[in-house]
Amino acid sequence: MANHNFYRDMMNLLVTKICQQSEDGRLKEMMAELGLGDEEIKLFCSLHPLQVEQLAKSRIQLFSIEINTESLAFIQRELESIKLIERCVKLGAPNAFLNEFFGLTSRDACSKRVVNDINAKHVKRVVSIEQADRAVNTYLEMSNSGEIVFGAKEYCDLFDQLKADGLECSFKAIWMTVSEYVLDAQEVQEVQKIKRLKLKDVHIPKNPEDKQEGFQ
Repeated sequence: MANHNFYRDMMNLLVTKICQQSEDGRLKEMMAELGLGDEEIKLFCSLHPLQVEQLAKSRIQLFSIEINTESLAFIQRELESIKLIERCVKLGAPNAFLNEFFGLTSRDACSKRVVNDINAKHVKRVVSIEQADRAVNTYLEMSNSGEIVFGAKEYCDLFDQLKADGLECSFKAIWMTVSEYVLDAQEVQEVQKIKRLKLKDVHIPKNPEDKQEGFQ
């Protein structure tokens, strides 16, 4: 019965809005999407409020309600993104981090810190060599030796894990330390790749006499 009442209320609201606002054109676009023409719009406008209520409560289904799964999925992603941003801000993520992963400006980041009552100035930003090693080792464990690409969520998980392990350090320091390690590792891989390609291009003679062919 509750579902029927909800559906009836939705129909009542839709029909009432069309009847009340169709004359000024604010719902023209929506009406076109519903397939209503000028004659149908005039018909709705001519209805008395009591007739509108009776029509909405009747068994006649003028419209059907369908769930747009793509829109729901988009809303879900947006909500998850908002929650993740709040999590990053509360953990002390710097402006550069918020901009890289979410596209937030410095002003946006500052606003979110004010809303969450976060003071980013009184945070230790320096790490010792021992702390950096612990951060990198934990990153390697959580990323399966770098095979898992880290995003904002993964960095938050890394920071929470390090904090749970007793490492007192700022989010910015951990992010920069791991990011620098990842960049260095990528550069090493690129150099090794270039070296392998060069070795493939080098012609190694199978017969020692081949070496002298260019001199004969």
